[in-house]
Amino acid sequence: MLKRKLFTTLIAVSSMKCIVDAQEPVSSQPAAVVAKKLDSTSSGVGVRASKLIGMTIHNSQKENIGQIKDVVLDPLSTRIQYVAVSYGGFLGLGNKLFAVPMHAIKVQANPDHKDQIILVMDVSKEQMNGATGFDEEHWPDFSDTNFVTALHQRYRVTKASSEMNLTIRERGQAMKGFVQDIESLTVKNKDFRQVLYTAKNCQLVLMSLKPGEDIGEEIHHLDQFFRVEEGTGNAVINGIPTVIRAGFAVIVPAGAKHNIVNTGNTALKLYTIYSPPNHRDGVVHHTRAEASADSEHFDGKTTE
Repeated sequence: MLKRKLFTTLIAVSSMKCIVDAQEPVSSQPAAVVAKKLDSTSSGVGVRASKLIGMTIHNSQKENIGQIKDVVLDPLSTRIQYVAVSYGGFLGLGNKLFAVPMHAIKVQANPDHKDQIILVMDVSKEQMNGATGFDEEHWPDFSDTNFVTALHQRYRVTKASSEMNLTIRERGQAMKGFVQDIESLTVKNKDFRQVLYTAKNCQLVLMSLKPGEDIGEEIHHLDQFFRVEEGTGNAVINGIPTVIRAGFAVIVPAGAKHNIVNTGNTALKLYTIYSPPNHRDGVVHHTRAEASADSEHFDGKTTE
């Protein structure tokens, strides 16, 4: 594990696109424009580590929740493995450092100053229950798969597709595919949308709809499969509604206008398979509003 000194040296030799490539797009602004707002000295879409270290992180309520104190590299992929964040007195977490996956932090335009870029992350006290901080002498072990899995679950992100895509090929590993308890994952999911796995010709996505919520009427030029694990609702295909509940499967052929509506009093938990993929790998939308505001789409990058 290589920390800031080596990272900064690598940046000086070859600028890394650490912020612009790893995060949600900022409206429709080109990557080079976003990079320039983050780092006025660098060129292209590169952002220096020295600019990232020390940056303040805000939440959606514009509160200052912490600061990036260090950046940790994966030495094989040379990509950012995680950032070390100090939450200070926020949430009563003290002055310890906490590992935060880079994909948990969004790059957004400052609502008060449109020409500025800010880092945004929403984190709650409940979310941080059980989180273990560390100090400069005792850094977390990312070879511990249980720690890494728990970390990504805590921040509600999947492992960055770009990181997996690169390290699997560089290490000469065979593709592992996706083998997990999908029912359990679906029932536990609280996010409106969470992309779990993306292959060349299909994509697995978890969804959770609040009572009265729907995915929004839409038409895809691809085939889509849904399976309900909890709750009740309506599957509407070309204007024809059908009651669905736990155990029901729905196939929407390409070109069909469709919607899934939660008509119950509890969350409607389901997963869907797009064929081919429809969303960018690793995307997590906590709410429907967040999903509606994001113009992301599948960019051709798969999980492995």
